[in-house]
Amino acid sequence: MRKQEIKTIMIVHNDNDFVRVWDWIGKILLETITNTNVCNEEMLEDSETIEDFVFSLLPVAIEFIQYKACRYEDYVRYKDISKEEVNRLSEYFKNVKFVYNFDKKTNDDWIFGGSETLIIDLEKKESYIS
Repeated sequence: MRKQEIKTIMIVHNDNDFVRVWDWIGKILLETITNTNVCNEEMLEDSETIEDFVFSLLPVAIEFIQYKACRYEDYVRYKDISKEEVNRLSEYFKNVKFVYNFDKKTNDDWIFGGSETLIIDLEKKESYIS
């Protein structure tokens, strides 16, 4: 699907431990979709490049946003999370579902308890966790 046809993006994963990751990815994704780079190029042209971009952000988001910047839990300090653990967690997120131009009334089956749902609304230029 071409970017011009996309009005909303819903990214669903059934784990609610990584809200920081999805929040950060949503902000970066929205910024990248709605703006051009310094050479006036659009970097994300279609749904395939959007999905590839999200998957490429996962290792950075897991390592820096989830573990280093936020210290995950008070009793666990991940100062140096191993590359193997970052790779394992990145693979864990390969089962996310992308839904484009969804309608909340007709796509309720995608949203279920215990999931983290990232919503990108390109018309309103908003990114939020539902």
